Amino acid sequence: MSNSDVTNSIISNAQKPKKVTVGDTTTEQHSLKDQIEADRYQRSVNAVKKFPFGMVLGRFRAGGTD
Repeated sequence: MSNSDVTNSIISNAQKPKKVTVGDTTTEQHSLKDQIEADRYQRSVNAVKKFPFGMVLGRFRAGGTD
């Protein structure tokens, strides 16, 4: 799921009721706070996958010098 799909899903869920009861059936969504936290977590996991070694440190030397 792309970032825009997740964002659109969160916006869509914000416009809907949190809890719906029809007859004997009750449906409840995760809170928006939980959805946003899940989105942040998934983005951080994807960032780590993109750069698995984190920050790479090294020393650069100008060419031709010892």
